[in-house]
Amino acid sequence: MNSILYTLLIGVFEAYGLIYFLDSYMECGYKGIKRVIRFLVFYIVFVAVVILSANFLTGYAIILKTFIIIIGMTIYGMIIYHRGFVTCLFFASIDYILLFFVDCVYVSIMGMEDHVLICVMGIVLRFVWIALLIFLRHKTCLIKKYLYEDRIPFRKFSWLPVFSGFIGIYLYVMFISENVLNYFYAFVSLAILFLNALALFFLQDSLVKEEKIYQTERQNQKHKNQMQTFNDMQAVYERQGRKLHDYKKQMMTVNELIRKGELESALEHTEEITKSISVELSEINVNHPVVNAILNQEYRIAKGKGIGMTFSICDLSGLTLDGEDIVTIFGNLLENAIQACEDFENKDNHPTIHIKMVNADGKYIFNIKNPVREKVEIEDNSVVTKSSEGHGIGLINVRSAVEKYNGDFAISCDENEFVAVVMVKQ
Repeated sequence: MNSILYTLLIGVFEAYGLIYFLDSYMECGYKGIKRVIRFLVFYIVFVAVVILSANFLTGYAIILKTFIIIIGMTIYGMIIYHRGFVTCLFFASIDYILLFFVDCVYVSIMGMEDHVLICVMGIVLRFVWIALLIFLRHKTCLIKKYLYEDRIPFRKFSWLPVFSGFIGIYLYVMFISENVLNYFYAFVSLAILFLNALALFFLQDSLVKEEKIYQTERQNQKHKNQMQTFNDMQAVYERQGRKLHDYKKQMMTVNELIRKGELESALEHTEEITKSISVELSEINVNHPVVNAILNQEYRIAKGKGIGMTFSICDLSGLTLDGEDIVTIFGNLLENAIQACEDFENKDNHPTIHIKMVNADGKYIFNIKNPVREKVEIEDNSVVTKSSEGHGIGLINVRSAVEKYNGDFAISCDENEFVAVVMVKQ
């Protein structure tokens, strides 16, 4: 088969596979015709490098072609995916190394003779290589989701492409350039392929762990901020309660002055009372300062975002939960509910959160319902949908807080509504 024609043909598979791999782990903003143009430009440059290297780079210098392609793909990644040099170099190296060692397997078994059977086998192996890329993309899809460059532990994995590169050079020098058939070298090539594929699984596992640590730290910091806010608000409501108590006495004084006909003194006293009232009365009062603080704060946040809240509440003066656990339970549930309502692009329907609090048979039951844009998948009473960062961790914290009091926590969701129910004993 004509070598130029074969290069043009096999270049289509290789260019597609190389781009497909990079797309699997980095986000490209190109759509439609731009993606087609991107492929054509990549294909033309890639094939040109291959043809030029075949004509002008002889002997061991052919290894230079590999470095040119990897550096070229790195620059391509930085332009197309807007990622850093190290990130693009890592994935470009893994990308081309997988292709390189597929070639090593095939050449070490079949040789480098230019005849039809070898060419056909080369095309078949390209299909095998693309099938491997599809498998890796499906099984390591979380890499793309959690690929934050400031948290990528490349130091744990950067040695592998370097090691693979040295092995590749050794294989080329020892037998490929000499056209020596050796099944042991084919086995080594398969082992390197396996290690590079396995590295992606380890990278994904590491990224998921890093993400969990990051989300946990963020949740802890958010919890500390919540506690500080609610403690401040609790102090405000306590002062408010004392002022109201004082206010009743002051009104009795004003009433007595009016009764005695001392209207001027009554007016002056009324103005002083009015000036002293600096705290807005709370909209929601369940006779529990911490719960009051949480409900009123989240109510004002929701109101400011055009989200409605309806309440069916009872007297919670007998609730004995620790203040920090109350913040964990109500803070997370209400924040998640508000976040779900924010996902509605069209707020004309006025998404509304329904909050019900009941004291029945010595138990407090809290029910929070919010509309959802799409059904949240729940398994074993846990959220498995990956759409909301930190959402699952918040619910885990709620469950832990409820279990401290031998209570029960359950969640459910259908196409329209997410429901969270908490039950604790007095």
